[in-house]
Order: sequence, then C-alpha cells, then structure tokens
Amino acid sequence: MKNAVIYGEFLEESTTGIAYINSLLERVLYDLGYEVSRFSEPRVKDYKNIKEIVNKKFYFKDFIKIIFGLLRSKKKEISFITISQSNLGLIKTLIISIILKYKTKRLIIYVHRGDLKSNINKFYFRKFMINLLFSISCKVIFLSKILSKDFKNNHHHNKFLIIPNSLNKKDTNKSKILYEKNFLKRNLFKENTYRAIYCGNIHSQKGIDKIVLAIEQINKNHKDKNVILDVYGIPFEKINEINNQIKYKGILNYRNRLEIMSKYDFLITASKSEGMPLILIECLSIGLPFITTDVGAIKDILIRDYPYICTCTKKSILNTINNLINDFENQNEKVKKIISHGNKLYRDNFQYKNYYANIKKNIFLD
Repeated sequence: MKNAVIYGEFLEESTTGIAYINSLLERVLYDLGYEVSRFSEPRVKDYKNIKEIVNKKFYFKDFIKIIFGLLRSKKKEISFITISQSNLGLIKTLIISIILKYKTKRLIIYVHRGDLKSNINKFYFRKFMINLLFSISCKVIFLSKILSKDFKNNHHHNKFLIIPNSLNKKDTNKSKILYEKNFLKRNLFKENTYRAIYCGNIHSQKGIDKIVLAIEQINKNHKDKNVILDVYGIPFEKINEINNQIKYKGILNYRNRLEIMSKYDFLITASKSEGMPLILIECLSIGLPFITTDVGAIKDILIRDYPYICTCTKKSILNTINNLINDFENQNEKVKKIISHGNKLYRDNFQYKNYYANIKKNIFLD
C-alpha cells in the first residue's frame, strides 16, 4: 500500500479550519488508497480544556519527540505540511519540512493564510524562510488564484496549485438536509429578535471587538429590535459580554457545528485578513446569511454583487447589520434569492467531491 504523512492539526484535537482541512485531506488520501501517518503539531495542546485566555506555548519536548518519530519512520511516498508565519513557527516548519523532504519522495507545502505576502514583505527573515520552503517543496497549494497571484513573480510559481477549501463527506451530506430546513424558515422573526453567531478566534484581528461595539450600539439605537450575539471560538483575548445581548459560548464542536449554526438568523465576521474561511463555506451549504469583510480569498465564496460586505470598523458593521435586518423585514424574497444563489455556488465548488477531484487531478495525475 502507498503511504503518506500529514503534519499539523487535526479535528479530534483542534477546531481550527486548518485542522478540518488536514482531516479532510487524510480522508481523501485514504479514499485514494493511501495509508496515512499523522504527526500532530504540539500547539494543539493550547486548545484543550480552554477556560481562560490562551497563551501560545512552544512545547519543546513534544516537538523533539515528533522529530525523532519522523526520523524513525519508514520512507513514504508523499507528505504535507502547512506554512506557519511567525518567526518561530517558520523555523519549526522548516525543520519538519527538511525531515519530510528526506523521508518522503514528494513534499507538498500548504498555504492556508491569506496574508502571507503582506507578512513576508515586512520581514526579510520571513521572506527568506518562505522562499526556502518553496524551494525544497515539490508543490505549493494555495486556496485561490487571488492568493497565488501575489507570488506570480516568484521563481517557484511553476510549483503552485489551486485547491479551494471544501466540506468533508459527512458535512456535505448533512448540509443538504439542513439547507432545506434553513431555507424554508426564512420568513418573519418573532418579537423582532435576531440571533447572530460569531465563530472564529477571539482576537481583534478578526474584528470581534468592533462587532461587539456595533451590536451594543444597534440595541441602544433600536428599542423595538433586539440583536443577540453568541460568540464561539478560541479565546486569545477577552470580550465585553453584555447581559441578554452578547455572550461567549465556548468552542463550537465540529461534530454538531452545522446543526448549531443553522439555529441562528445570520453569521457575522469582520476579519482584517483571511485565507478562504471554512465558516463561510459552511454558511453557504446550510443557507445561513452572513456579514463579512472582503479580504483574502473571500471573494471566491461570494456570489456576484453580494450585498452584506463590511469593513473592520464599528460604523461599517453597524450599517451592514441594519441593511440585513431591513432586508429580512421588507425584502424576504431578496434574502432567499441570495441564499439560493450562494448554495448553488457551494454545490458547484465546495463539496467533498470537488476537493477529492482537485487532489486527485493536481497531485496524483499531474
């Protein structure tokens, strides 16, 4: 049997988008007849039993164990690793990548972040390290042409592949059922109460601080309406919880993630930088309207002239929430049309079969 190695985060240990895609990749490799060996990134320990603010740690002993584990492993056909962007993260990525290069015939580098170019332009060391990683790899996977074009002048551009994020097989099937239920319930709202969900890292880079301020202001301005925001995610910063308005709900479990999301009226995110956020693909799949910034590869997830786009400012978020609520109340058919077109975009591009076909075509049949 053919063998593969994936280094990174996985769903049983982490709820990040990278963990989801690594687990999806593992499933596709199995379906393609590969035996897959996992090597988990030690920092997943940061996400276990979260009760307070997460402080990132290095886990030196665990990292050394992984190095020896890789060195003792048998030579395999192919390996995958995700680029980390901090200085320390890049050093770790390079060390593991060199070992994988030695222990496997083909090393594939995965770029999940959308701000890679702007990040490395600020730091010569990071630019040097990323170019070094590109040079030792066999292929480099980007999520979108939008992200890869930032590197069009890179002399390793012939290695670049485009493989968008997608849902796994289980969620693809589950979303079909939830979409029908979610789509049909888009009618009037009881007592002018709207339930919003935020799902992502609790960090100002994701715009959560501005979202909280906007929700608070809307509820002050409109006594006849009530917007409730439930916040899910890994807490890297504290948020201002407000009784009956804003509440932190912990981490959204991947097993029932879609079911929980489908109970809300809309999702909101206002990130300053993104790759191709899985949460928005999930919204398309279940028919959940969303408010978002247009950064990274988000444009690939949006239908033409998508109306609920904001910037990462309190004023813009507030205005966009008001626009969506106004459409809910006065142009319900418009909202349904947006949901329907978004779901078609998802079905055409972001189901399990799409990811499977992309991996098979671009990595194993190129």
